[in-house]
Amino acid sequence: MIDEYLDRNSPTTQQFHELLQPYKTEFGAILLRDYHELLKKYEIAEMLSEDFKICTSYLLHYAWEKLHTGHWKNVHICWRVLYASIKLLTVLYSLRKSINEDEGECNSYNYCHIQYTQLICELDYSLIMGYSIFDSFASKLASELHKCIKLTSEESVCSEDITFQLDNDNFEMEMLNQTMINMNKLARVSCPSLEMFKKLMKLGRPFIITNAINFWPAYHQHNWTLKYWKDNFGHRLVPVEIGSKYTEENWGQKLMTINDFINNYFFTSNNEKQTNLMKGYLAQYEIFSQIPELESDIHIPDYCTLTGDAFDEDTNTANTNVDDIHIDTNIWFGPKGTVSPLHHDNDRANLLSQVKGYKYVVLYEASQTLYLYAYEDNMLSNTSKVDIEKPDLNKYPEFVKASGFYGILGPGEMLYIPPRCWHYVRSLSASFSVNFWWDVVPSLIPPWQ
Repeated sequence: MIDEYLDRNSPTTQQFHELLQPYKTEFGAILLRDYHELLKKYEIAEMLSEDFKICTSYLLHYAWEKLHTGHWKNVHICWRVLYASIKLLTVLYSLRKSINEDEGECNSYNYCHIQYTQLICELDYSLIMGYSIFDSFASKLASELHKCIKLTSEESVCSEDITFQLDNDNFEMEMLNQTMINMNKLARVSCPSLEMFKKLMKLGRPFIITNAINFWPAYHQHNWTLKYWKDNFGHRLVPVEIGSKYTEENWGQKLMTINDFINNYFFTSNNEKQTNLMKGYLAQYEIFSQIPELESDIHIPDYCTLTGDAFDEDTNTANTNVDDIHIDTNIWFGPKGTVSPLHHDNDRANLLSQVKGYKYVVLYEASQTLYLYAYEDNMLSNTSKVDIEKPDLNKYPEFVKASGFYGILGPGEMLYIPPRCWHYVRSLSASFSVNFWWDVVPSLIPPWQ
């Protein structure tokens, strides 16, 4: 059980000591002294778990304040490391005390379902707000705790007969507003070779790839369903976007478990009180670093290793050293009706891979930027003011001149989105998508006009 896992894998007190040493200058003598005192209490393990948490509150509060000072990207990594280490110490201390005091209780149904779920949330906080330390030990421990819960839990019941189905085959034609007259249907290419993909990249146009990810375990073996996610990851904490779209004033984010996310936002029709509930969307989130076992359900497409550099140009193969290429992988998981407003991803290439469900997409090349009315605000400068579904031509008269592409992305298909290509995405059903961003050479990045 969990005690055996901890004996084999838990970081030592010495490792916790060494963790903060590279940041001595940033922390200062007083904070390091308090941290070392905390480690002594942890090692002796004579305090009650609640008392130990009280002793950690000062350090956690101090780290929390540092995490919320200024812009997130400018926060020094030392404060994320400190926050993660304190959270992990709290969880390990709670587990050790329970095991030592009452091993039977530690393995009981109530303990697994009440305390383990709380500890998983603490570990996820350390990963989301903190940093991955000790070779992702917090993530691995959260997975082990979740397995313990699953062993004594009844399997979840999810009605998914129509959740991921497309209920209107003519939707794309209905969506094409009469003002969008210069639109072309996206080309579809069946599993192109690397050489063919390079040629298509050079054209700078978006297109749909079919029959290229059908081998993914997420697509068939594990078959990503709501039930699969609830059973295996339901108690994990994730940041969910709340609101119709990120350009709206009422848009925000909230941390919640995957169970709560699915229960509250996928089956609202079963609860009349929730019919007016705002959309929830697990969007653009690097969940694979938080839950590494999900990585085995997908594969980075070989196409992402084509950067357009000299190596690619002179051969018919990809740059097979993936470690040399910076690839960002994100999950997009939500119910029917989630929307990503018209925007672009700056200078990176993008492959949007549809695992389950359907999405309607509209795209415009960079050359159409003048007609798309980007926000002047720096935070939204990559986003269009135009509502694709209901364009206001009184405000945005030039939009009628924009020419672009449209189509429906279905299960097992990928959409190639060139650098600086504007794109709008709407879920036509519940949907699981994974996207891959990677860098390309300047010659593959088009001018804005």
